[in-house]
Amino acid sequence: MAVSAAGVAAVAGAGAAGVGSCRCPTSGLRLYGGAMRARAFAGSERISVNDHTELDFPFQTLLGFSIEHGDGEAWSRIEIIDDHRNPNRVAHGAIPFALMDTAMGGAVMSQVDEGCFCATIEIQTRFHRPASDGLLTAHARIIAPGRRVVQLSAETRDQQDQLIASATGSFAIIRPRSE
Repeated sequence: MAVSAAGVAAVAGAGAAGVGSCRCPTSGLRLYGGAMRARAFAGSERISVNDHTELDFPFQTLLGFSIEHGDGEAWSRIEIIDDHRNPNRVAHGAIPFALMDTAMGGAVMSQVDEGCFCATIEIQTRFHRPASDGLLTAHARIIAPGRRVVQLSAETRDQQDQLIASATGSFAIIRPRSE
């Protein structure tokens, strides 16, 4: 199931309209630049994480990425904007990491039972090359399913299909408490 990328387009095209700062009504934190544009233009995203669970995902709105998932794999995508850059003018390493972490979580959620959730236990990330412009896509897939822990792999690639980062990770499956 795909999540609308309207937030990505709105954030990327917001221009000077989002420059400045505002206070987040939920957290009270001051938001600058892209964070403010994401909140102002994208609204609050709700994602369907599987056939039976829909959740609010404010972090998605903050960064401006999209998510698709199904059958033990998932993809997350983001268009690099200035707010994603580090002082060296390339995408901060947190961007491909967040895409892979989110895609891994989406892959797990596509397989869990109703009422279950997942949480990252650990992710080992390798950065292969910088990304400076364009669309980044992370693809994650389950490599070893388990009842309590799921092992996954993920890659982030740029528009030219160059490997930007890769990761392996473990996610816990959190089941509802029996009553």
